[in-house]
Amino acid sequence: MNNNAFSPIGATLTETTVVGSTSAAAIPGSGGVVVMVYNSGSAVAFIKLGGAGMAAADGTDIPLPPNSMMPYSINPSSMTHVRIFSGTAGMAVYVMRGGGV
Repeated sequence: MNNNAFSPIGATLTETTVVGSTSAAAIPGSGGVVVMVYNSGSAVAFIKLGGAGMAAADGTDIPLPPNSMMPYSINPSSMTHVRIFSGTAGMAVYVMRGGGV
């Protein structure tokens, strides 16, 4: 684990939750071995990282507590997309590619 600050690469992806799973959305930028995900909502969101053709996210995927930010290590060549599952519609979840942490 690095003790460096997170350094973003590329733009920030903003996904708005639906009741159920969002479509697979490309994480902007290239390279970077970390994605930082921020759940600005008031309910838990579940994150799934993978390729464009991955299955829908569900309540067994990686939980992201409300109003929290978490870094996730990724393989930048195979984890190019994100899907988000929630029981609450209308929450903004932000995804940024980068390095450090």
